[in-house]
Amino acid sequence: MQDPELAVVYSAIEVFYSGQNNSQAATWLDDFQKSILAWTACDRILGERKNPVASYFAAQTLRQKILKNLKEVPRESLESLRDSIINHLTHLHVVDQSSEATATQLCLAVVDLYIQVPEWIGFIATMLNKFNGLEGDRTKMLLTLLKVFPEEVEHSSIGENRRKAVREELAINGDSILAYLASVLSSALSKEHHDEDIVKKVVQCLSTFLQNPNVHTDRLAQSDLFAVVFSILASPFVSVNLHDAATECVVSGLVRVEDIHAHRALAVVLHQASFKLQTAWNEAVSKEQLDRLSNFTRIFVELCESLIEPVVNQNKEAAPLHELNIFELLLLIANHFDYSLIEMTFNVWYRISEALFMIDDDDHIALFKPFVRRYLVALVRHSRYDSDEVGLPDQHSDFGDFRFKVEWVLSVFIVNIFFGFEKL
Repeated sequence: MQDPELAVVYSAIEVFYSGQNNSQAATWLDDFQKSILAWTACDRILGERKNPVASYFAAQTLRQKILKNLKEVPRESLESLRDSIINHLTHLHVVDQSSEATATQLCLAVVDLYIQVPEWIGFIATMLNKFNGLEGDRTKMLLTLLKVFPEEVEHSSIGENRRKAVREELAINGDSILAYLASVLSSALSKEHHDEDIVKKVVQCLSTFLQNPNVHTDRLAQSDLFAVVFSILASPFVSVNLHDAATECVVSGLVRVEDIHAHRALAVVLHQASFKLQTAWNEAVSKEQLDRLSNFTRIFVELCESLIEPVVNQNKEAAPLHELNIFELLLLIANHFDYSLIEMTFNVWYRISEALFMIDDDDHIALFKPFVRRYLVALVRHSRYDSDEVGLPDQHSDFGDFRFKVEWVLSVFIVNIFFGFEKL
């Protein structure tokens, strides 16, 4: 491809996003994105900042070029490329969905670039300081950076040594990141009308932060961040999107604390806070808010999944994480009338049954049988057809599929592993 006039690129972008007879423009832009000329053209478009759609396209193209064609850039020019992307970010103000989408692509671009250059170190601290020092509110942009960094590290096709190095750099800056998130969250919640979008972004950042296996969680356990996350979950007034984000955050934390020895303090915090959600569960039941009940179910199930070892083995050294009252959360789910919720518990009951199968102690097994009996009663109740059912039930319906799974649970999870139904 010959060096195109920038006006031609703008025109092709406009036609492509118009949605009308754009196949020719799509082909042209595809060839453009594959060409080496796209590097400079996209840089110029971003520098001009005169067309939001074109800016988004340019940012997206730069990111894809970094992922797929970074070898086109001479090694000595990588620093200039990095500085150019950062410069575009510093001049970009996130004021609407379009500018936010462009900022996200630029954040992804600079993170993906950094990940691929092992010689660069200290980038995260530099970016925190740089954007904090800029005039105007750059909160959304910095939150986007902090969110995508851990995600890209885990998903990028890089060597394991580089992955470990970036994970460690993120972990080293963990205290600064947590302090920043706490500060932003406090500011957002102190306003008369809470900025829910900012709150959601902070929660999402915390969620991806927890996905880094190198992060130590003791400082997080001591902070108020999870207290705020659980207050969001308990509130009947937050949006479904924010409730979903808070759920994902708690689940990320619960996945980490499965290694109880490394994350005991956080495990205790999440354990105690999860039990307090029973009041919110009851309120959601009364209001028939199935989306929230589904989120609570995910949390209760993940809590049980993470604590199977101390609960099943009744490891008192792990107190209070070994307590059997955790089964009350599973039975709370089982006693709800919607069978889709109890279906979400099948896997954790299977894991519990497998763990108990390894224990050759009838007295120990007996501790769990009252909970299993109550679970069986709930399964039978959920599996009954309505008394006013007319004709033969459809075995291939959603409910028919559920009944088939229940049969499997009864025969494999419970009956076989607990040495026969009669012993229950």
